[in-house]
Amino acid sequence: METDDDVEFIAEHLAEASVYRTYGFSDKAWDECVLVLHRFPNNAEARALLESLDWKADARNDVCLRPKLAYTSVNAVRKPLLSKA
Repeated sequence: METDDDVEFIAEHLAEASVYRTYGFSDKAWDECVLVLHRFPNNAEARALLESLDWKADARNDVCLRPKLAYTSVNAVRKPLLSKA
């Protein structure tokens, strides 16, 4: 169960990630999503935002995060994140 502080944390970081994505700062958007996913690995909104980022051939490889993303089932995200790397 998410507390009000958790909801605020998620909203703040995802809003920042969205702004960074809008202005083409995919790395900074990635960082904001990672902050959310480290605390809430099943957050569908953060995972969907990661899916929407412009990935480069040398996409970020956070070894702590990737296993969580690869094996966590979230119905809201259709494509696995690892296929983008």
